[in-house]
Amino acid sequence: MNDRQTSKLNMYDAVMQFLNTYPEVWSDNPTISAIVLSFTNHLDALNASDLLQKTSTVGITQNKTAAKDTMANAAILAAKAGFAHANVIKDIELAAQFKVSLSEIKAAKDTDADDICQNIYNALQPHVSHLQNYGVNAATQVALQEAIDAFSALIGKPKSVASVSINATLTIEQHFEAADNILLNQLDPILLQFEVSNAAFYNQYNAVRVVG
Repeated sequence: MNDRQTSKLNMYDAVMQFLNTYPEVWSDNPTISAIVLSFTNHLDALNASDLLQKTSTVGITQNKTAAKDTMANAAILAAKAGFAHANVIKDIELAAQFKVSLSEIKAAKDTDADDICQNIYNALQPHVSHLQNYGVNAATQVALQEAIDAFSALIGKPKSVASVSINATLTIEQHFEAADNILLNQLDPILLQFEVSNAAFYNQYNAVRVVG
């Protein structure tokens, strides 16, 4: 929300708090009660949307970065072992499949990075039984695959959360328009009946209706 919307929401909350403080004045009037209920529904939606709009992608981005690092480190362990083994057995084509650096994986686009690591896993898997002395075994392969899967699951989530926030902004605008309409065109006019019969209530209502 922008500053104007925040100030207006504070006014809405103050109006609702005031009305809830003096239900004996208006709650017996079914028309006023229906108007207040409608306003309450929009206010609840606004507060919920405000929380949703403030959802941060920072934590998700940090988690994804950490997952990418974990995947890259596991993949490089496998790649270095595979490269060394391929050179020992003089398999040039196999060695070429493991010629990748840690910086290359980390710098790659997310959708490319997990593909690079998956290719390393796939190329190494048929030879894993021969790589115990290279620091690679079935357990490290399982760890690599799990790291790839974990990172792949996070790809696109920050954008997804940002999209939710954008949609929440649209919802907020719609609810503000509806809430303003209820106050200006329904609640304000109908409460005018208390200007004389309950001046204290009416004056206090007008006081909280001011946007700070």
